[in-house]
Amino acid sequence: MSNHLELLNQLFEPIVLVDKDQRIVHYNHNFTTFSKLSPRKLKKIEKFSDVFISVDKKIDLVKIFSEATSENKTVLSMEGEVQFSDSLESYVVVVKIIPVKSNEDFQYLICLNDLSIEKNIFDKYKVQVSELKNSYKQLVHADKLKSIGELTAGISHEISNPLTIASGSTELLEIFLESGDVAGNIDEIREAIENIQSSLLRINKITLNMKKFVYKDDEKKEYVNLNSVLNSSLELVGPSFAQQAVELKFESSKEDVIAYANELRIEQVLVNLLKNALDAVVLANPEKRRVTLSLDTSNDGEAIFIKVLDNGSGVEGSITDQIFNPFFTTKEVGSGTGMGLSLSSQIIESHQGTIIHQDNIGAGSIFTIELPGVELSSYLENESTISNLDAISELKILVIDNEISVLNLFSSLFQDESISIIGSTRPLEALNILDKLDVDVVIADYNMPEMNGSELAKIIRDKGNDVPIVYLTSEDFKQKFLDDKKKLNISSVIIKPFTKQSILDSLNLSIGDSNE
Repeated sequence: MSNHLELLNQLFEPIVLVDKDQRIVHYNHNFTTFSKLSPRKLKKIEKFSDVFISVDKKIDLVKIFSEATSENKTVLSMEGEVQFSDSLESYVVVVKIIPVKSNEDFQYLICLNDLSIEKNIFDKYKVQVSELKNSYKQLVHADKLKSIGELTAGISHEISNPLTIASGSTELLEIFLESGDVAGNIDEIREAIENIQSSLLRINKITLNMKKFVYKDDEKKEYVNLNSVLNSSLELVGPSFAQQAVELKFESSKEDVIAYANELRIEQVLVNLLKNALDAVVLANPEKRRVTLSLDTSNDGEAIFIKVLDNGSGVEGSITDQIFNPFFTTKEVGSGTGMGLSLSSQIIESHQGTIIHQDNIGAGSIFTIELPGVELSSYLENESTISNLDAISELKILVIDNEISVLNLFSSLFQDESISIIGSTRPLEALNILDKLDVDVVIADYNMPEMNGSELAKIIRDKGNDVPIVYLTSEDFKQKFLDDKKKLNISSVIIKPFTKQSILDSLNLSIGDSNE
């Protein structure tokens, strides 16, 4: 035993050996150095649990010692801040208790892993990251203000049109009222009122779009319809294009292209690219001035492509590699900051995507944004989050529903839980993801346009996949669950409208069944 004790003295880690009653049997030199407790003071301590107090209440020494002694197993505490007796200094430590058999009895090694230096470095790093994030937010906001400033002339013109209609309609109403023949002019009066209302609604929509673009600053990603995002971008830049007599076309291969993205960030990128395209076309002044915005997906739905094509003069080959660098600009001094494309590139990268430039055949430029499909992007986002979490067991759930509001509700309900939501709006694309990724549970809306829950479940089972499947449906389709429960091994059902608790109950039931 004396050899073992001598070995403990050679270790750098603070270590104490105690008996089953927490009486100190031995401690190494590093423990006295670390705790700053003299041998005389240590001799007076009856139980090791009196050696320090847990400042943040995260380390319950009595509890973990009881766990180690009752089952004679190694126990590890949480990371916590402790303060030793008669000391004002605190340390961040993890306590490890290891049972050691000595003759017929057990003794217990208590090891203290000092993480104070790492914690201080982490806190400093955290502050620096926070400062960088704030600086980045300021850059993004400044870029927004610059964009909206450049678009103001066109927007002002766009507002003046409905204002003119509203003003003219108001004058007509005055004339009709002064004539005294309201009944005889009732149709004209109604038409004037409708013109005023539609004009005010148009102005309100323009100002709301501007306000949302400039002032809303939310980094949260959601399931969004990219067609709507692209249309919002077109509404912001449209007036400027009209003022410069540049044709602006929008082409989309599908009615609904769903992505897991930050709507405003993507909108900001598109506004930047469209403004640059407008400037390039105006400068080149071709016979037919044209910019096209297109939206498409790969055949398997795993990639989304957004393209901005112009028929300007293009980008010189010698500077192609520099256009995404911060502060690089080809515009005159005072006309551009050189941050638009750099910020756009960073925003797209934060969406696990890429943005590239290539020459348009014939003339002009093509900027192509490639984003991962909705299933893959939500998976990658969650994997990125999971890697930064302490939780070891993260539950991955594939939710399939053609309503993006349902997917966003699931994400919101479980954003603070150790549950990752991978969303999909199309069963066929979800099946493709299931072939490539491991998930713990599939929650599928029963009544979907592409295929119903029974058809989806049958394909999954025919592929030999025994992942737990949960139907998400209204009371009207509950019988479908009962029919498929044994036939297709459907674990449970969530009835709409649902609550967070009803989802958790269903998950517990499903996971319990799969473990039996």
